[in-house]
Amino acid sequence: MSNDMGDLIQEAMHQLEAFGLSEGTLKSYCTRSFNSIRKFYADKCVTKFQKTIMEELKEDYQKQYNDGRIPHNTL
Repeated sequence: MSNDMGDLIQEAMHQLEAFGLSEGTLKSYCTRSFNSIRKFYADKCVTKFQKTIMEELKEDYQKQYNDGRIPHNTL
């Protein structure tokens, strides 16, 4: 399997689709999650999965969550 972020995200979307998720739910995952991951990698000019980049993204999300910029209550 490729470690290109675009390929990994596309594969994740296929897996979610295989679970039978609705098109709206899939669109939500793409918009709310995967697009922000793509942007984070693009801002760093990185196209391949890197554990250190994902750890940095995780820390960024944790800070946003702790600061209340990511809601604690979701549907």
